[in-house]
Amino acid sequence: MENCNSIFDCQVARDFIVYAVSGFNTNMDKLTHVLSETVLRAKFTEEEIEMAAKSISFELEALERSPPVEPIMNELLHVTAYKNNTLGLPKYCPKQNLDKINREDIIKFVAIQFKPENMVIAGVGIEHDALVKSVEKYFIPTVPNVSYEKAANDLPSPVTTVSEYTGGYYKLERDLSQYHAPMPEYAHVGIGFESCSYTDPQFVPACVLHSLLGGGGSFSAGGPGKGMYTRLYLNILNQHHWVNSAQAENHAYADTGLFTIIGSSFPTYLDRLVYTLINELHHTISSSISHEELSRAKHQLKSMLLMNLETRAVSFEDIARQVLTSDVKREPDYWVDQIDKVTENDLHELLHRMIYRCKPTLVGFGKVDKLPSLEDTVSLLNNESYKDKKLKTKYKMSTYPNKVVEKEEEEEEEEEEIHCFVSDGVLWSYRNKMGLKMLIPTENVLLLYNGENSTNH
Repeated sequence: MENCNSIFDCQVARDFIVYAVSGFNTNMDKLTHVLSETVLRAKFTEEEIEMAAKSISFELEALERSPPVEPIMNELLHVTAYKNNTLGLPKYCPKQNLDKINREDIIKFVAIQFKPENMVIAGVGIEHDALVKSVEKYFIPTVPNVSYEKAANDLPSPVTTVSEYTGGYYKLERDLSQYHAPMPEYAHVGIGFESCSYTDPQFVPACVLHSLLGGGGSFSAGGPGKGMYTRLYLNILNQHHWVNSAQAENHAYADTGLFTIIGSSFPTYLDRLVYTLINELHHTISSSISHEELSRAKHQLKSMLLMNLETRAVSFEDIARQVLTSDVKREPDYWVDQIDKVTENDLHELLHRMIYRCKPTLVGFGKVDKLPSLEDTVSLLNNESYKDKKLKTKYKMSTYPNKVVEKEEEEEEEEEEIHCFVSDGVLWSYRNKMGLKMLIPTENVLLLYNGENSTNH
Protein backbone atom coordinates (compact mmCIF):
# COMPACT_ATOMS: atom_id res chain seq x y z
CA MET A 1 0.00 0.00 0.00
CA GLU A 2 2.76 2.44 0.95
CA ASN A 3 4.93 1.64 -2.07
CA CYS A 4 2.00 2.05 -4.46
CA ASN A 5 0.44 5.09 -2.72
CA SER A 6 -2.86 3.21 -2.80
CA ILE A 7 -5.99 2.78 -0.72
CA PHE A 8 -7.42 -0.67 0.05
CA ASP A 9 -10.91 -1.18 1.42
CA CYS A 10 -13.36 -3.97 2.26
CA GLN A 11 -17.10 -3.45 2.78
CA VAL A 12 -19.59 -6.05 3.93
CA ALA A 13 -23.33 -5.58 3.32
CA ARG A 14 -26.26 -7.94 3.81
CA ASP A 15 -26.05 -9.30 0.28
CA PHE A 16 -22.52 -8.74 -0.99
CA ILE A 17 -18.86 -8.18 -0.07
CA VAL A 18 -16.67 -5.63 -1.87
CA TYR A 19 -12.88 -5.62 -1.95
CA ALA A 20 -11.68 -2.35 -3.48
CA VAL A 21 -8.34 -0.79 -4.30
CA SER A 22 -7.58 2.69 -5.67
CA GLY A 23 -4.25 3.80 -7.07
CA PHE A 24 -2.30 5.03 -10.09
CA ASN A 25 -2.65 3.27 -13.45
CA THR A 26 1.09 2.66 -13.51
CA ASN A 27 0.68 0.34 -10.50
CA MET A 28 -2.35 -1.53 -11.80
CA ASP A 29 -0.54 -4.86 -12.20
CA LYS A 30 0.77 -4.75 -8.63
CA LEU A 31 -2.62 -3.71 -7.26
CA THR A 32 -4.42 -6.54 -9.06
CA HIS A 33 -1.85 -8.97 -7.66
CA VAL A 34 -2.38 -7.76 -4.08
CA LEU A 35 -6.17 -7.84 -4.57
CA SER A 36 -6.07 -11.45 -5.80
CA GLU A 37 -3.83 -12.53 -2.91
CA THR A 38 -6.21 -10.91 -0.41
CA VAL A 39 -9.35 -12.43 -1.90
CA LEU A 40 -8.15 -15.90 -2.92
CA ARG A 41 -5.05 -16.72 -0.89
CA ALA A 42 -5.33 -14.95 2.46
CA LYS A 43 -3.49 -16.72 5.30
CA PHE A 44 -6.00 -16.01 8.09
CA THR A 45 -3.53 -16.49 10.92
CA GLU A 46 -4.74 -17.20 14.45
CA GLU A 47 -3.39 -13.83 15.55
CA GLU A 48 -5.39 -12.00 12.86
CA ILE A 49 -8.59 -13.83 13.80
CA GLU A 50 -8.08 -13.06 17.49
CA MET A 51 -7.52 -9.36 16.76
CA ALA A 52 -10.61 -9.24 14.53
CA ALA A 53 -12.72 -10.86 17.28
CA LYS A 54 -11.49 -8.27 19.80
CA SER A 55 -12.28 -5.46 17.39
CA ILE A 56 -15.82 -6.77 16.82
CA SER A 57 -16.32 -7.18 20.57
CA PHE A 58 -15.33 -3.54 21.08
CA GLU A 59 -17.74 -2.41 18.33
CA LEU A 60 -20.60 -4.37 19.93
CA GLU A 61 -19.85 -2.72 23.28
CA ALA A 62 -19.87 0.69 21.58
CA LEU A 63 -23.30 -0.13 20.12
CA GLU A 64 -24.55 -0.89 23.62
CA ARG A 65 -23.11 2.31 25.13
CA SER A 66 -24.30 4.71 22.43
CA PRO A 67 -26.63 2.96 20.00
CA PRO A 68 -26.87 4.61 16.55
CA VAL A 69 -30.57 4.75 15.76
CA GLU A 70 -30.60 4.33 11.97
CA PRO A 71 -28.37 1.21 11.75
CA ILE A 72 -30.21 -0.43 14.65
CA MET A 73 -33.65 0.31 13.17
CA ASN A 74 -32.57 -1.03 9.76
CA GLU A 75 -31.24 -4.15 11.46
CA LEU A 76 -34.50 -4.69 13.39
CA LEU A 77 -36.59 -4.14 10.25
CA HIS A 78 -34.62 -6.68 8.19
CA VAL A 79 -34.45 -9.29 10.96
CA THR A 80 -38.23 -9.01 11.45
CA ALA A 81 -39.21 -8.72 7.78
CA TYR A 82 -37.18 -11.80 6.74
CA LYS A 83 -37.38 -13.85 9.90
CA ASN A 84 -34.73 -16.58 10.17
CA ASN A 85 -33.78 -16.50 6.48
CA THR A 86 -31.33 -14.79 4.10
CA LEU A 87 -31.64 -11.01 4.58
CA GLY A 88 -33.09 -11.55 8.06
CA LEU A 89 -29.91 -13.12 9.42
CA PRO A 90 -28.07 -10.71 11.75
CA LYS A 91 -25.60 -8.31 10.16
CA TYR A 92 -23.89 -7.77 13.51
CA CYS A 93 -22.13 -10.87 14.83
CA PRO A 94 -23.83 -12.14 18.03
CA LYS A 95 -21.38 -11.79 20.90
CA GLN A 96 -21.75 -15.45 21.91
CA ASN A 97 -20.49 -16.52 18.46
CA LEU A 98 -17.17 -14.65 18.60
CA ASP A 99 -15.36 -17.41 20.47
CA LYS A 100 -16.85 -20.12 18.24
CA ILE A 101 -15.58 -18.84 14.87
CA ASN A 102 -12.21 -20.35 13.95
CA ARG A 103 -9.83 -20.37 11.00
CA GLU A 104 -11.43 -23.43 9.44
CA ASP A 105 -14.86 -21.75 9.43
CA ILE A 106 -13.50 -18.70 7.61
CA ILE A 107 -11.62 -20.77 5.03
CA LYS A 108 -14.76 -22.81 4.32
CA PHE A 109 -16.80 -19.63 3.89
CA VAL A 110 -14.29 -18.21 1.40
CA ALA A 111 -14.06 -21.52 -0.48
CA ILE A 112 -17.86 -21.66 -0.84
CA GLN A 113 -18.58 -18.03 -1.70
CA PHE A 114 -15.52 -16.72 -3.54
CA LYS A 115 -16.04 -18.60 -6.79
CA PRO A 116 -15.97 -17.23 -10.35
CA GLU A 117 -19.75 -17.59 -10.77
CA ASN A 118 -20.25 -15.38 -7.70
CA MET A 119 -17.64 -12.77 -8.62
CA VAL A 120 -17.51 -9.61 -10.68
CA ILE A 121 -14.21 -7.77 -11.16
CA ALA A 122 -14.83 -4.16 -12.19
CA GLY A 123 -12.54 -1.27 -12.95
CA VAL A 124 -12.98 2.46 -13.51
CA GLY A 125 -10.44 4.69 -15.21
CA ILE A 126 -8.40 1.82 -16.70
CA GLU A 127 -8.27 0.13 -20.10
CA HIS A 128 -10.49 -2.93 -20.38
CA ASP A 129 -7.94 -5.14 -22.16
CA ALA A 130 -5.23 -4.32 -19.62
CA LEU A 131 -7.57 -5.21 -16.75
CA VAL A 132 -8.56 -8.52 -18.39
CA LYS A 133 -4.91 -9.44 -18.93
CA SER A 134 -4.03 -8.66 -15.32
CA VAL A 135 -7.04 -10.58 -13.96
CA GLU A 136 -6.22 -13.64 -16.07
CA LYS A 137 -2.68 -13.49 -14.72
CA TYR A 138 -3.50 -13.35 -11.01
CA PHE A 139 -7.09 -14.56 -10.49
CA ILE A 140 -6.66 -17.87 -12.31
CA PRO A 141 -4.24 -19.64 -9.94
CA THR A 142 -1.60 -21.95 -11.36
CA VAL A 143 -0.70 -23.12 -7.84
CA PRO A 144 -3.75 -24.23 -5.81
CA ASN A 145 -4.30 -22.98 -2.28
CA VAL A 146 -3.59 -26.05 -0.12
CA SER A 147 -5.66 -24.80 2.83
CA TYR A 148 -8.68 -24.13 0.63
CA GLU A 149 -8.40 -27.46 -1.19
CA LYS A 150 -8.27 -29.31 2.11
CA ALA A 151 -11.35 -27.45 3.36
CA ALA A 152 -13.14 -28.08 0.06
CA ASN A 153 -13.24 -31.81 0.76
CA ASP A 154 -15.86 -31.23 3.46
CA LEU A 155 -17.81 -28.28 2.08
CA PRO A 156 -21.59 -27.94 2.33
CA SER A 157 -23.48 -26.86 -0.77
CA PRO A 158 -23.68 -23.10 -1.39
CA VAL A 159 -26.82 -21.43 -0.07
CA THR A 160 -29.15 -20.65 -2.99
CA THR A 161 -32.31 -19.92 -1.00
CA VAL A 162 -34.55 -17.17 -2.34
CA SER A 163 -35.37 -14.45 0.18
CA GLU A 164 -38.71 -15.10 1.86
CA TYR A 165 -40.52 -12.03 3.18
CA THR A 166 -42.42 -12.86 6.38
CA GLY A 167 -43.31 -9.52 7.96
CA GLY A 168 -43.82 -9.38 11.70
CA TYR A 169 -43.59 -7.43 14.93
CA TYR A 170 -40.65 -6.75 17.22
CA LYS A 171 -40.07 -4.46 20.21
CA LEU A 172 -36.59 -3.75 21.55
CA GLU A 173 -37.13 -2.20 24.97
CA ARG A 174 -34.31 0.16 25.90
CA ASP A 175 -33.99 3.06 28.31
CA LEU A 176 -32.19 5.49 26.02
CA SER A 177 -31.96 8.15 28.72
CA GLN A 178 -28.90 6.38 30.15
CA TYR A 179 -26.88 6.96 26.98
CA HIS A 180 -24.94 10.05 26.01
CA ALA A 181 -26.79 10.70 22.78
CA PRO A 182 -28.76 13.67 21.41
CA MET A 183 -32.38 13.79 22.53
CA PRO A 184 -32.34 10.52 24.52
CA GLU A 185 -36.02 10.85 25.45
CA TYR A 186 -37.18 9.87 21.96
CA ALA A 187 -38.56 6.45 21.04
CA HIS A 188 -38.33 5.07 17.52
CA VAL A 189 -40.67 3.14 15.25
CA GLY A 190 -40.19 1.51 11.85
CA ILE A 191 -42.85 0.37 9.38
CA GLY A 192 -41.78 -1.86 6.49
CA PHE A 193 -43.34 -3.44 3.39
CA GLU A 194 -42.02 -5.85 0.81
CA SER A 195 -40.96 -3.81 -2.20
CA CYS A 196 -39.07 -4.39 -5.46
CA SER A 197 -35.86 -6.13 -6.46
CA TYR A 198 -33.36 -4.61 -8.90
CA THR A 199 -34.95 -6.50 -11.79
CA ASP A 200 -38.58 -5.74 -10.90
CA PRO A 201 -40.44 -3.52 -13.43
CA GLN A 202 -41.53 -1.31 -10.51
CA PHE A 203 -37.99 -0.79 -9.19
CA VAL A 204 -37.68 2.73 -10.62
CA PRO A 205 -41.17 3.79 -9.39
CA ALA A 206 -40.10 2.57 -5.93
CA CYS A 207 -37.08 4.89 -6.10
CA VAL A 208 -39.31 7.80 -7.18
CA LEU A 209 -41.73 7.03 -4.32
CA HIS A 210 -38.80 7.12 -1.90
CA SER A 211 -37.85 10.54 -3.27
CA LEU A 212 -41.47 11.75 -3.10
CA LEU A 213 -41.99 10.76 0.55
CA GLY A 214 -38.45 11.74 1.56
CA GLY A 215 -38.41 13.07 5.09
CA GLY A 216 -35.84 14.25 7.55
CA GLY A 217 -35.43 15.39 11.13
CA SER A 218 -36.30 18.40 13.24
CA PHE A 219 -32.54 19.09 13.44
CA SER A 220 -30.44 19.11 10.29
CA ALA A 221 -26.64 19.12 10.53
CA GLY A 222 -25.14 21.87 8.39
CA GLY A 223 -28.32 23.94 8.34
CA PRO A 224 -31.99 23.43 7.44
CA GLY A 225 -33.37 22.80 3.99
CA LYS A 226 -32.73 19.10 3.32
CA GLY A 227 -35.90 17.46 2.02
CA MET A 228 -38.22 20.22 3.20
CA TYR A 229 -40.57 19.85 0.21
CA THR A 230 -41.04 16.10 0.57
CA ARG A 231 -44.35 14.72 1.84
CA LEU A 232 -43.12 13.40 5.18
CA TYR A 233 -41.54 16.76 5.94
CA LEU A 234 -44.49 18.92 4.84
CA ASN A 235 -47.32 16.77 6.18
CA ILE A 236 -45.78 15.27 9.32
CA LEU A 237 -42.74 17.15 10.63
CA ASN A 238 -44.25 20.57 9.86
CA GLN A 239 -47.69 19.66 11.20
CA HIS A 240 -46.90 17.79 14.43
CA HIS A 241 -44.59 19.41 16.96
CA TRP A 242 -44.03 16.13 18.81
CA VAL A 243 -42.48 14.36 15.80
CA ASN A 244 -38.69 14.43 15.88
CA SER A 245 -38.00 12.65 12.59
CA ALA A 246 -39.70 10.75 9.76
CA GLN A 247 -37.66 9.24 6.95
CA ALA A 248 -38.50 6.89 4.06
CA GLU A 249 -35.95 4.35 2.79
CA ASN A 250 -35.95 1.90 -0.11
CA HIS A 251 -33.69 -1.18 0.20
CA ALA A 252 -33.37 -3.16 -3.06
CA TYR A 253 -31.77 -6.58 -3.45
CA ALA A 254 -31.39 -9.22 -6.17
CA ASP A 255 -34.67 -11.03 -5.46
CA THR A 256 -36.65 -8.75 -3.14
CA GLY A 257 -36.86 -5.28 -1.64
CA LEU A 258 -37.90 -3.58 1.58
CA PHE A 259 -39.57 -0.15 1.70
CA THR A 260 -39.49 1.41 5.16
CA ILE A 261 -40.48 4.54 7.05
CA ILE A 262 -38.60 5.22 10.28
CA GLY A 263 -39.89 7.85 12.70
CA SER A 264 -39.22 9.07 16.22
CA SER A 265 -41.20 11.00 18.81
CA PHE A 266 -41.65 11.25 22.55
CA PRO A 267 -42.45 7.78 23.95
CA THR A 268 -45.96 8.84 25.01
CA TYR A 269 -46.76 9.81 21.41
CA LEU A 270 -45.56 6.60 19.78
CA ASP A 271 -49.06 5.29 18.97
CA ARG A 272 -49.97 8.66 17.46
CA LEU A 273 -46.80 8.54 15.35
CA VAL A 274 -47.77 5.16 13.88
CA TYR A 275 -51.29 6.42 13.11
CA THR A 276 -49.86 9.56 11.51
CA LEU A 277 -47.39 7.67 9.31
CA ILE A 278 -50.12 5.27 8.16
CA ASN A 279 -52.46 8.17 7.48
CA GLU A 280 -49.82 9.77 5.25
CA LEU A 281 -49.47 6.54 3.28
CA HIS A 282 -53.26 6.44 2.88
CA HIS A 283 -53.26 10.08 1.81
CA THR A 284 -50.60 9.35 -0.82
CA ILE A 285 -52.46 6.33 -2.14
CA SER A 286 -55.88 8.00 -2.27
CA SER A 287 -55.15 11.56 -3.37
CA SER A 288 -53.74 13.03 -6.54
CA ILE A 289 -50.03 13.71 -6.82
CA SER A 290 -49.54 17.07 -8.47
CA HIS A 291 -47.36 17.43 -11.55
CA GLU A 292 -45.10 19.82 -9.64
CA GLU A 293 -44.66 17.38 -6.76
CA LEU A 294 -43.93 14.40 -9.02
CA SER A 295 -41.55 16.45 -11.15
CA ARG A 296 -39.67 17.61 -8.04
CA ALA A 297 -39.28 14.02 -6.81
CA LYS A 298 -37.95 12.91 -10.21
CA HIS A 299 -35.48 15.79 -10.41
CA GLN A 300 -34.22 15.07 -6.89
CA LEU A 301 -33.69 11.41 -7.75
CA LYS A 302 -31.90 12.17 -11.03
CA SER A 303 -29.72 14.78 -9.34
CA MET A 304 -28.69 12.37 -6.59
CA LEU A 305 -28.01 9.57 -9.09
CA LEU A 306 -25.83 11.64 -11.39
CA MET A 307 -23.99 13.37 -8.56
CA ASN A 308 -23.08 10.06 -6.90
CA LEU A 309 -21.89 8.55 -10.18
CA GLU A 310 -19.38 11.39 -10.53
CA THR A 311 -17.41 9.69 -7.74
CA ARG A 312 -15.21 6.88 -9.03
CA ALA A 313 -15.71 4.73 -5.94
CA VAL A 314 -19.50 4.83 -6.38
CA SER A 315 -19.23 4.33 -10.15
CA PHE A 316 -17.05 1.24 -9.63
CA GLU A 317 -19.51 -0.27 -7.13
CA ASP A 318 -22.43 0.53 -9.44
CA ILE A 319 -20.82 -1.41 -12.31
CA ALA A 320 -20.09 -4.41 -10.09
CA ARG A 321 -23.55 -4.58 -8.53
CA GLN A 322 -25.42 -4.17 -11.82
CA VAL A 323 -23.44 -6.93 -13.54
CA LEU A 324 -23.61 -9.19 -10.48
CA THR A 325 -27.41 -8.95 -10.23
CA SER A 326 -28.51 -8.59 -13.86
CA ASP A 327 -25.46 -9.35 -16.07
CA VAL A 328 -25.96 -5.93 -17.70
CA LYS A 329 -24.41 -2.51 -17.12
CA ARG A 330 -26.96 0.25 -17.76
CA GLU A 331 -25.69 3.73 -18.55
CA PRO A 332 -26.96 6.73 -16.51
CA ASP A 333 -29.01 7.96 -19.50
CA TYR A 334 -31.05 4.75 -19.34
CA TRP A 335 -31.97 5.33 -15.71
CA VAL A 336 -32.77 9.02 -16.33
CA ASP A 337 -35.13 7.96 -19.13
CA GLN A 338 -36.79 5.35 -16.89
CA ILE A 339 -37.28 7.95 -14.13
CA ASP A 340 -38.92 10.37 -16.58
CA LYS A 341 -41.41 7.65 -17.63
CA VAL A 342 -42.78 7.12 -14.09
CA THR A 343 -46.39 8.28 -13.73
CA GLU A 344 -48.71 9.02 -10.84
CA ASN A 345 -50.56 5.78 -11.58
CA ASP A 346 -47.30 3.81 -11.26
CA LEU A 347 -46.85 5.11 -7.72
CA HIS A 348 -50.45 4.34 -6.73
CA GLU A 349 -50.14 0.79 -8.10
CA LEU A 350 -46.90 0.27 -6.20
CA LEU A 351 -48.43 1.50 -2.93
CA HIS A 352 -51.43 -0.81 -3.39
CA ARG A 353 -49.06 -3.72 -3.99
CA MET A 354 -46.96 -2.97 -0.90
CA ILE A 355 -49.69 -2.12 1.59
CA TYR A 356 -52.54 -4.47 0.69
CA ARG A 357 -50.83 -7.61 -0.62
CA CYS A 358 -48.46 -8.55 2.17
CA LYS A 359 -48.13 -8.52 5.92
CA PRO A 360 -46.44 -5.35 7.22
CA THR A 361 -43.38 -5.18 9.44
CA LEU A 362 -43.57 -3.09 12.61
CA VAL A 363 -40.64 -2.59 15.01
CA GLY A 364 -39.98 -0.29 17.96
CA PHE A 365 -36.82 0.76 19.77
CA GLY A 366 -36.57 2.56 23.13
CA LYS A 367 -39.49 3.04 25.52
CA VAL A 368 -42.10 1.39 23.33
CA ASP A 369 -45.02 0.77 25.71
CA LYS A 370 -47.25 2.86 23.43
CA LEU A 371 -46.37 0.94 20.25
CA PRO A 372 -49.64 -0.36 18.70
CA SER A 373 -50.05 -4.08 18.17
CA LEU A 374 -49.49 -5.61 14.75
CA GLU A 375 -53.19 -6.49 14.53
CA ASP A 376 -54.23 -2.85 15.07
CA THR A 377 -51.66 -1.72 12.52
CA VAL A 378 -52.92 -4.20 9.92
CA SER A 379 -56.49 -3.06 10.59
CA LEU A 380 -55.53 0.56 9.96
CA LEU A 381 -53.59 -0.28 6.82
CA ASN A 382 -56.40 -2.41 5.37
CA ASN A 383 -59.08 0.22 5.86
CA GLU A 384 -61.74 -0.43 3.24
CA SER A 385 -62.37 3.26 2.46
CA TYR A 386 -58.92 3.52 0.89
CA LYS A 387 -58.84 0.32 -1.15
CA ASP A 388 -59.13 0.27 -4.94
CA LYS A 389 -60.26 3.88 -5.24
CA LYS A 390 -59.22 7.42 -4.61
CA LEU A 391 -60.99 9.52 -2.03
CA LYS A 392 -63.71 11.66 -3.56
CA THR A 393 -62.87 14.46 -1.12
CA LYS A 394 -59.58 16.32 -1.08
CA TYR A 395 -58.31 18.17 1.95
CA LYS A 396 -55.63 20.81 1.62
CA MET A 397 -54.16 21.29 5.08
CA SER A 398 -52.89 24.74 5.98
CA THR A 399 -50.20 25.55 8.52
CA TYR A 400 -51.82 28.92 9.23
CA PRO A 401 -54.02 28.87 12.39
CA ASN A 402 -56.70 31.19 11.00
CA LYS A 403 -57.12 29.66 7.57
CA VAL A 404 -60.08 27.31 7.12
CA VAL A 405 -59.31 23.87 5.77
CA GLU A 406 -60.38 23.84 2.14
CA LYS A 407 -62.77 21.06 1.21
CA GLU A 408 -63.56 20.26 -2.40
CA GLU A 409 -66.29 17.78 -3.29
CA GLU A 410 -65.62 16.06 -6.60
CA GLU A 411 -68.39 13.44 -6.54
CA GLU A 412 -71.28 12.59 -4.32
CA GLU A 413 -70.60 9.80 -1.90
CA GLU A 414 -72.24 8.18 1.07
CA GLU A 415 -72.41 10.52 4.06
CA GLU A 416 -69.72 9.89 6.61
CA GLU A 417 -70.21 10.45 10.33
CA ILE A 418 -67.37 12.28 12.06
CA HIS A 419 -67.27 12.64 15.83
CA CYS A 420 -64.85 15.13 17.38
CA PHE A 421 -63.72 16.01 20.87
CA VAL A 422 -60.84 17.94 22.40
CA SER A 423 -58.57 16.36 25.02
CA ASP A 424 -55.17 17.48 26.31
CA GLY A 425 -54.88 20.22 23.72
CA VAL A 426 -55.48 17.83 20.84
CA LEU A 427 -58.48 17.53 18.53
CA TRP A 428 -59.48 13.87 18.17
CA SER A 429 -61.76 12.82 15.32
CA TYR A 430 -63.36 9.42 14.84
CA ARG A 431 -64.61 8.51 11.37
CA ASN A 432 -67.04 5.65 11.01
CA LYS A 433 -65.54 4.57 7.68
CA MET A 434 -61.92 4.80 8.71
CA GLY A 435 -62.08 3.78 12.33
CA LEU A 436 -59.01 5.98 12.76
CA LYS A 437 -58.37 8.55 15.45
CA MET A 438 -56.77 11.63 13.92
CA LEU A 439 -54.64 13.86 16.13
CA ILE A 440 -54.40 17.59 15.36
CA PRO A 441 -53.01 20.32 17.68
CA THR A 442 -55.94 22.64 18.43
CA GLU A 443 -53.94 25.79 17.77
CA ASN A 444 -53.94 24.85 14.07
CA VAL A 445 -57.70 24.22 13.86
CA LEU A 446 -60.53 26.67 13.24
CA LEU A 447 -63.66 24.99 14.62
CA LEU A 448 -66.90 25.43 12.66
CA TYR A 449 -70.46 24.76 13.75
CA ASN A 450 -73.38 25.16 11.33
CA GLY A 451 -71.14 27.31 9.17
CA GLU A 452 -70.40 29.73 12.03
CA ASN A 453 -67.21 30.21 14.01
CA SER A 454 -67.76 28.76 17.45
CA THR A 455 -65.64 28.58 20.56
CA ASN A 456 -68.13 26.24 22.24
CA HIS A 457 -67.81 23.27 19.89
